[in-house]
Order: sequence, then C-alpha cells, then structure tokens
Amino acid sequence: MHGNSFVHEQRFIDSHCQDDEKHLGAMPAPNNQAVVFVTNRSGLKDDWPHHLWFNGQLIEIHPGPDGIHCAINFDGTLVATSCDASVPTKPMTIAINGVTTYQLPPNYDLYQLQWVSNQELLWRAMPRHNQPGHKSPPILTFRNGVDMTGSLLYETYYGGMVEVIDYAAGVHYRVSPQGKVFGKEAIDPSKPRARSIFDLRLPSCEALEAERALAKPKPQVTQTQSEGYVTHRGIEGPHFAEVERYGGLRSYVLSPDGSTVAYTGVTYQKTLDRFSRFWIRCIACLEQEEHCHKWWAKLLAFPLVLLYNPYFGPIYMATKASKRHVIATQHGAWSKRYFWVSTYFFTPQNHLVALVNDSDWRVVIDDIEGPAFDEIQNLHYNDDMQTVSYLANDGTDYFSVSVAIP
Repeated sequence: MHGNSFVHEQRFIDSHCQDDEKHLGAMPAPNNQAVVFVTNRSGLKDDWPHHLWFNGQLIEIHPGPDGIHCAINFDGTLVATSCDASVPTKPMTIAINGVTTYQLPPNYDLYQLQWVSNQELLWRAMPRHNQPGHKSPPILTFRNGVDMTGSLLYETYYGGMVEVIDYAAGVHYRVSPQGKVFGKEAIDPSKPRARSIFDLRLPSCEALEAERALAKPKPQVTQTQSEGYVTHRGIEGPHFAEVERYGGLRSYVLSPDGSTVAYTGVTYQKTLDRFSRFWIRCIACLEQEEHCHKWWAKLLAFPLVLLYNPYFGPIYMATKASKRHVIATQHGAWSKRYFWVSTYFFTPQNHLVALVNDSDWRVVIDDIEGPAFDEIQNLHYNDDMQTVSYLANDGTDYFSVSVAIP
C-alpha cells in the first residue's frame, strides 16, 4: 500500500440540451473530455425518437429501436454517427459532427464503426440480403470513405483495443482504447494476404507473449471447497471463501513490475452454500414421499423453499447483496468490503485502481476512496497525462474526473 493521497479533479460537462429534453445516458470520448448525450422528450428509453447531442448541437435523430452507430475519436473532437436506413432501399450514410460525409453502397448495412486515429475512420459494410442461387456479395472495408477491401484488415477486441494490418502501407500495428499506437512492425506486402486477422498469427505476437510469460512469474490460484486464495512468489494472500472470477472479473491482475498480484475475495460464500444445501433438502421433502413421512413436514418445507431458494429467495438475495467483495494482494486485504467490484487494474507506477459499488459508485486507489457518484464509466489510465481518468455523473450532472498519479 502506498501512502499517497489522490486528488480527484472534477470538470463539469454541460450537455447544452434543450430544456424539454430528458437525459437517457451518455457516451464518453476515450479521453473523457467530451460526451455525446442521449435524450428524448419523455425520459423513457422505449420512447422514440432518441436525440444525440454533441457540443450543444443535435447531431443525430434515432427514429427507432434498430441499430444506431456512434464513435467518438480519441481527442473528443469528432463524432461519427449513423442510423439504420428507415427505407430499406435507401443507402446508409455516415455523419461527422452531424454533417453527412460518407455514403455506403446500396443494399449494404454498416458494421463496426471504428476510429484508429483522430482523423482515420474505419468501417465495414455488410450485404443486406442474400438471394437464393446468387453468390453472396463480399463484405467491404472502408477507410475515410475509400474502399480498402483486400488491402486493410482490422479487428476490435474486448476492452477496446484495435488491431490493424495495412497491406497497402506494409504495416501491422495495434491501437489502445485511448489511441496510442503500439506493436508497430513492417510486413511483406508481397506475401499471400489473409482474409481475416484471425487467419494470421504473426510470429512476433507469439514471441512477445512468450517473453512476457518468462519475465513475470505466474501467480497460483488455489480454490478448494472451503476457501480460495492466490499465491505469488511464495507468499500466500489472504484466504476467502472464494476468489471472484465471474461478472467480467479476472481471477487476478499482476503489477507491471511483476512484484504484486491483486485479486477479489468473496466472503459469506459458505453461508450461501449452507442455504443451498438446506433448500435442496426441502425440495426433496416435497418431491419424494420417503423423505417426508409427516404431513406437517411438507407444510413447513414449502415456505422454506421460497425463503432459501438460491436463485430468488429473499434470504439468499439479502446475503448476496451484503458487502462480500474484498480486494487483496499477497501482502494483505484492503480495509473495506464492498457490495461489488466491477474492475481493477495496476497503473504503470504499480498503484492498484478499482471501481467499486457500495450503494454508490466510486474509484479506489491503493485503498484510498474517491468521491461517490451515481454512475462511473470509462475508467482507465491515461498514458499521455499520467492520470487515472473516468466519466461520472450525479443525476444529470456529468463530470470528467482525473487523478494525477505520482
């Protein structure tokens, strides 16, 4: 644990929406410095149309529940939007900051709108219909409106990283969710081209993964019926009923220098298990005569099944909603428990950052809590500014929050 205090600097972001508009949500730029606000007249998400606002301007009207596409570039200055065509025969268009800029070929739908730099926008065009007996039209790839099919491959991965292979330029690279280019290397454009990035596994990727595996000793996760914990470099971390690995959480994260492992422990799991076993016995009493010889036992078992049901029973839900998540390293547990740990990661300076819920959402850094908000999104480390950044809101008031990391 570090002895620093972390200041969460807040900058208010005004939606500049009309007074009769009700907020439905917000989509932040990767740097959290700009926001696309989603509104309508009623405040009900199922009430259409939805309106998209950016820098005080109405940039898109979304007429119905069919797909809407929205992508903000990395510095938060340009927003690309498109809605599925209301008339099936009408070509789809892409607008930049509300101005129609590109048009898709007829009978094609937009797929995977993605910025790879502040001025470079990629997307795919998917054929709408395949006529029986006819060859399916190809999937097209575009860059800033230019057809790059066969010359450009890209794929967006979970977490927001983008991988690009540009055969025309002879380069292969990756782009972080905040727009940082890394892993750039030359490729031989004369070699046979892959149809998909997944068909091509560059040797450098495998070498990089092998190098990382050798450089950092891998922690050991131990999970038995009664307890779970993580061991790293011969040191056992605190023991819990279970090491949380569901809900999008990884079993553990490792610090950049490889010295510290962090994980989320679950408490009260044993109590839940006892409830579940008791519930199963009650079910058996109701379903099998040999387990239930007395009439009053069946009468008693029925309400107990409802109380102890491990899927929707009130006792189970009350236990599950208690503060059961604890963040720990191999050196010890943090001082507070939380209802839910959404994500956690280390900064390059080896500070541990977590997004937690305890009736409100807050960001915790090295066991030091930040301010509470109704909602927090897009939590990440900003390499250029050396800050932890996130978008937070209290009701309809939105704030771009940054925390300087020493």
